[in-house]
Amino acid sequence: MANGRLQRLHHGVYALGHTALRVEGRWRAAALAGGAKSALSHQTALLALGEWAPEHAGIHLTTTGAGRSRGELRLHRSALHPADVTVRHGLRVTTLERALVDCADELDWQELLAVADRICELSPIRLAAARERAGARRGARRTRLLLAREEPHTRSEFERAYLRFGRRHKLPRPAGVNVRVGRWVVDVLLDGLLDRLVYLSIGLAVILGFIGVKLVLHWAHGIWAWVPEIPTLASLGVIIAVLVLVTFTSLAAVRRNEERERVSVETP
Repeated sequence: MANGRLQRLHHGVYALGHTALRVEGRWRAAALAGGAKSALSHQTALLALGEWAPEHAGIHLTTTGAGRSRGELRLHRSALHPADVTVRHGLRVTTLERALVDCADELDWQELLAVADRICELSPIRLAAARERAGARRGARRTRLLLAREEPHTRSEFERAYLRFGRRHKLPRPAGVNVRVGRWVVDVLLDGLLDRLVYLSIGLAVILGFIGVKLVLHWAHGIWAWVPEIPTLASLGVIIAVLVLVTFTSLAAVRRNEERERVSVETP
């Protein structure tokens, strides 16, 4: 340390030569400072697990041992059940569900929702179990609300992922999930979505026109072999491309109109 080759990062943890570490290096240094009974947690755990997290200061670490927050290290003392800890990048990290329970103590409701809606593999069952194992917490009410919002009447993770996708992109809320319509049970019943597809009529007109051209070419090819035909796969590609373009342009137009209306209302 006298010649400056060892740079102190945390108590008992040093970097060789400089402190310009990548984020994974900073996580590892924090884990070493926390000891073998610690794990990256809260927003830091979300990032380590490849998920999105709101901007935050420092590195969050949960430990069952002694210690205190210093510098960028944000230390939390809490029990860690083995089921709430996994390994990522060679580091002990809390699971997604435990990270959400922890974040409920730190984030407001809208921030917590934004995090949950971006997690495609969030399991309400595992979240409820992690909440029970974590014990009494400041964010217990927010965690209960999050569990209630995770649609307990859904029957698959795909349905829950779709509902989170719809909330994240501000799609109309489904009128029901696993609803019986006639003799069938539909996974998601949408109400009002067609009203938001303002360019659907144009898209359908393009598709019908394309189908008409394809039929004419098919008829002509049976008489004159030199007339080209449009392959079936190419036809499907055109139809799918038109529907995707109609959907995104319609939703973008509706969103712009809603923003203009909001601005006009707020402007005195």
